[in-house]
Amino acid sequence: MRSFLPSLVLIARRSYGALIWSKKTLFFLAGCGLYAFAIAMLFWHRGDQADLNSLFAMPSLFFLIQILAPLTSMYYSISAIRDEISERTIVHLLSAPVPRASIWLGKFAASTAASITVLVIGLTMASLAAGFVPTDPAPGEELKPATVIAFYISGSIAPFAYCAVGSFLAVFFKRAMIAGAVFVFVWEASVGTFPVGAAARSLTVVDSVRTVLYHEVGDAGRLRRFLERWQAAGSIRKRQESEMRELSSACETLAWFVVASLALAVFVGRRRDFESAPKE
Repeated sequence: MRSFLPSLVLIARRSYGALIWSKKTLFFLAGCGLYAFAIAMLFWHRGDQADLNSLFAMPSLFFLIQILAPLTSMYYSISAIRDEISERTIVHLLSAPVPRASIWLGKFAASTAASITVLVIGLTMASLAAGFVPTDPAPGEELKPATVIAFYISGSIAPFAYCAVGSFLAVFFKRAMIAGAVFVFVWEASVGTFPVGAAARSLTVVDSVRTVLYHEVGDAGRLRRFLERWQAAGSIRKRQESEMRELSSACETLAWFVVASLALAVFVGRRRDFESAPKE
């Protein structure tokens, strides 16, 4: 334990710097700029749309929660580990007198912090863009801080689960980027839209993140109605009879994603031979 924590912090700090200053971060920041530009254009050409909270929340759900969050988290978490393996620098880490668990957990911490940094930058850009556009909403219809804060909360929670899954995929699979793409674009995108009664949907990160967002967003009525329709699989009758999952249940599911994925990553990473593996 005496060497575990210092090693974890040192690896996390070094990996965070390498990730956040990588060229791919420019691509993600460009995505953040596109997201902010879309918000500005929606506010500028809002026409008769007076509900600025819903106008901000709906594109934020798709751009921030369903696109930027999984893509940045999965790329950073996989890249943090696979780049070390590909460049053979992992040999120096594994030969150092540090616990292997500190390596994988340090990479997870760095990728999570880098993902949150990008998402916070994107959301801040979108909030500033919305604030700079001149609007004349009806009383009570202005963009409220609670709406933006809800996305800060959900956008900061999602990377923990996605990066934990990505860390496990990076340790377990040689072609981890392909596995990560399958997880995001097949499992999350497809299973995450299953009907409300499908038990498999609760095994997706996006289901729990949407639930957290639903409970945190109080002023974006259109978003809440959309999430209710999504929860009830579009059925009006079911929508009237059902409620979103409890917030505590969603947080518990996200916690299980993190704990289970990291436990598997540490278990596999302690036994896999990375030193003698050929350079990728």
